[in-house]
Amino acid sequence: MPPVEPTPEYDLAVVPYRPYRPWFLGMIIVSVIAALTLVGYYSGHYRGSVLEGSAIAERDRLQQAYADAEVNILELKQRVANLVLGSEVDRKATEQVRGEVVELKNRIAELERDNIFYRDLMRPESDDQGVSVVAPVLTTYPGIPNAYDYKMVVKQQSANRSQVVGYLEFTLIGVNAEGKAKRFSLYQLSSNLSSEKIKLNFRYFQRLEGQLILPEAFTPERIELKIVSLKPKKALIEKTFNWIITKSE
Repeated sequence: MPPVEPTPEYDLAVVPYRPYRPWFLGMIIVSVIAALTLVGYYSGHYRGSVLEGSAIAERDRLQQAYADAEVNILELKQRVANLVLGSEVDRKATEQVRGEVVELKNRIAELERDNIFYRDLMRPESDDQGVSVVAPVLTTYPGIPNAYDYKMVVKQQSANRSQVVGYLEFTLIGVNAEGKAKRFSLYQLSSNLSSEKIKLNFRYFQRLEGQLILPEAFTPERIELKIVSLKPKKALIEKTFNWIITKSE
């Protein structure tokens, strides 16, 4: 029979029996975790609220700054518009004044020509009695090529100043591009006339004026005027004048 080994002996201790201790420890751990979670949540919520408040304040500040900037832009645009408008008004006023000055100069020049015209009209050309004609005044017409204004006066030399009735024929003589002589009546060159015979009916004088347009490639040289008086007595007066142009101002 084999020998029997002795059984080791262990020290024994008396331990109190606490069946709820693990559960209690678990509850403590869960409570601590829950507390930490709540603290983290409210801390984050607080920080989020603070950041949100700062963001809202910054947004409001930027919105106000944007609104102020828009107001400034509108004011600057209005200033620019006022400056542009003022400049445009000044420019138009300057142009208007310049135009009025040019118009006045033209009017003065016209009055000076009329003054010379009527001065020559009242000056006796000779001791002859009857009808005479003052040299035509020809002025360039601005803006239309080969266009001219014409003015002439037929007057009575007689002292008794009887009514003169008759007609006048105006013929322009010159050369074409080939050097050949050409003749045109004023009726052919002017839309102001309805006949080659310009009617005369006056006691002291009669002024004739209008516009004529020269044909292309025609160079005028002289003007022939023929006045036929039917009353108070029949008479024929013929005059020739050189083609002389007065430039308009």
